[in-house]
Amino acid sequence: MPAWRLSRVVAGTAGGLALAGSVFGGAIYLYRGPELGPVPGTYAWLPHLFLTAVGALVLLLVVRRRGASTLVAPLGRRAAARLAVTFRAGGRGRMLRRVAAVPLVAIMLFSCWRAGVQVTAGLDPNFTGNAWGGPTYIGAMFCHYVDLAWIVGVSAALLNLLLVPTAPRAGLEV
Repeated sequence: MPAWRLSRVVAGTAGGLALAGSVFGGAIYLYRGPELGPVPGTYAWLPHLFLTAVGALVLLLVVRRRGASTLVAPLGRRAAARLAVTFRAGGRGRMLRRVAAVPLVAIMLFSCWRAGVQVTAGLDPNFTGNAWGGPTYIGAMFCHYVDLAWIVGVSAALLNLLLVPTAPRAGLEV
């Protein structure tokens, strides 16, 4: 099963959470306050430019070694099947894998929601005023999405190490 074949359940959940986050962010924007209040000195451009450069190198290495399909693998059918097998099957050592996997899955789910929130709530100058890349919308989104890319990427890499491998059987596609 190719890693790039998306799981409808996983991709739908990620997209649904991003959409729900956008609606929540829209509510933040609609009920924004009239006064602006950015705090000077809260910008973090230098660390984010460094993280972007390192991230670009890591991305280049991953794509060269494993192929571009690796980038969508966390949303793929194979990942969904491995997650299902890890949580369904018994066996020695599975409980530790489950316990370790739950926070990583929660972080990835929250990240999808948070990415959606930032798209619409970021239209409020108060929302981006104290952001690490603020006070502009583009700057705040850039820094937030650099953070999200690292958080999701590291969580996905750790999950890849934790999840039980699956045999290629038709019944495991999710």
